[in-house]
Amino acid sequence: MIDWRSQWELHSRYFRDGYLFVNLKEFGGPDRLLKLEPGPGFGDLSHPTTRLSLKLLLTHVKDRIVLDVGCGSGILALAAAASGAKKVYGLDIEDEALAHAKTNAAFNNLEIQWRRPEQMPRLNSDATATMNMIRSEQAVAWESLRPLHPQITTWITSGVLLEEKSTYLDEARSRGWHVEKMLEEEGWLAFVSKKVL
Repeated sequence: MIDWRSQWELHSRYFRDGYLFVNLKEFGGPDRLLKLEPGPGFGDLSHPTTRLSLKLLLTHVKDRIVLDVGCGSGILALAAAASGAKKVYGLDIEDEALAHAKTNAAFNNLEIQWRRPEQMPRLNSDATATMNMIRSEQAVAWESLRPLHPQITTWITSGVLLEEKSTYLDEARSRGWHVEKMLEEEGWLAFVSKKVL
């Protein structure tokens, strides 16, 4: 059995006293401290892709429906809910990750709908979605959300390697996205893309 506490303590500079603590103000959000319990979900802020996602996401959630696709620990969903999102869905294909994320939402008194992708209802307004996963996994996740494509007008994606940039930009165009912003950290890229109308 994996000792998640020692793993998070070893890798994340945000870990102390048995939990991960992150102030969203550091990433351009409100002055709000989030507390996360160690667990199997990816997202302890030790990896640059999670930090990049937070930097880009928090300015695109106010009064919006937000989908955290591949939610892992729930960090991005929690951050969106704490930063003024109208409604937040955390999606994952791993039941352990969903249970972990649900615990973290309870710690922070945040209301989030946790679902497997196939359980997502149709949305009645435009949404922002975020995916923090490698490029090949993003392609699979994109296809799994096909019924929601018309409503998702903003995508925050992270997990693309620098050497994959041109391939990723071609994929974004083929999906009908226009890339508006890109950030890089330690050879990883993150993007804000808008649906081409």
